[in-house]
Amino acid sequence: RELLPGFTAEADQLELLSRSKTVTVPKVWAVGADRDYSFLVMDYLPPRPLDAHSAFILGQQIARLHQWSDQPQFGLDFDNALSTTPQPNTWQRRWSTFFAEQRIGWQLELAAEKGIAFGNIDAIVEHIQQRLASHQPQPSLLHGDLWSGNCALGPDGPYIFDPACYWGDRECDLAMLPLHTEQPPQIYDGYQSV
Repeated sequence: RELLPGFTAEADQLELLSRSKTVTVPKVWAVGADRDYSFLVMDYLPPRPLDAHSAFILGQQIARLHQWSDQPQFGLDFDNALSTTPQPNTWQRRWSTFFAEQRIGWQLELAAEKGIAFGNIDAIVEHIQQRLASHQPQPSLLHGDLWSGNCALGPDGPYIFDPACYWGDRECDLAMLPLHTEQPPQIYDGYQSV
């Protein structure tokens, strides 16, 4: 039962991505709990690695996702998780505030709780806010964890899964792509073609 909030957030994020009609995600059929167990039932899409053609198409789809909404703020209606790490998403008008406080500052606080210190967190957050003060991108709906392990080729083309959505700077999704394993370069060509 303790997994229900995570399953509910996963289902809500997949539904949000699906509503954009820009990317393919597994369809969620049910989320809930029994006496002792939580469950999330969704389509099984047998994964295969992206080839050059499907990477190009996925790049186009991600670009359209990033253009989909006219959301004026950065954040999300609920907090979620990046893998197993809780991720706050309180709405902010300024990208510099959202990114400095809810991404970098938050991660530094989590590290400090484990005895890993990088310096004065407040000073670091303030420095990041100042450095990003002139950078105010249009908020884009992000997958939020868009590395190669969360992108695959299914029976009907490319799809994405395991999101950590929020409205943010589209560059964050693009920065995640090469983590762990390099994506086919055609994904960037597809993105730039839109």
